[in-house]
Amino acid sequence: MAVWIGRRSKEMDAWLGRIGAHAGGFISAWNPLSRRMPQGWNDRMQRRLAERLHRHAIMPASGTLHRWHEAHLLTAAHPKRLLRLARLFRQRGVVVVKCRQTARLMLLDWRSQPDATKPLNAAIPPLLARESSFSSRRDTMHRGCR
Repeated sequence: MAVWIGRRSKEMDAWLGRIGAHAGGFISAWNPLSRRMPQGWNDRMQRRLAERLHRHAIMPASGTLHRWHEAHLLTAAHPKRLLRLARLFRQRGVVVVKCRQTARLMLLDWRSQPDATKPLNAAIPPLLARESSFSSRRDTMHRGCR
């Protein structure tokens, strides 16, 4: 499934509905603060991020912008949790998806308040999720997309 910033995705709504979630998002532990790190380091951090999301449905995903590529996780975690994890893993932002709403890029403002975020809807290539390998765990905090 492909998700574009600023666009609604029927496939995403269907996935959220199947797992009984209302919201979720794409998050990565790769390349903190946009500094390229070795593949092994990125993979290790991504595994640690997945461990922190063990209570939520997760699925491997990827995002690209021109020549920049990063592995992501699509998860049914609450957007506030995603933002906290993004700060912990020194990420610049996360993509938040909600039922029947457009995908939003939420950026963390590293120059001012520690929890300041701002949405940005821009023409950014899609994030791709590989549904065949998603976890069957349900996020019990959400009612689902119906």
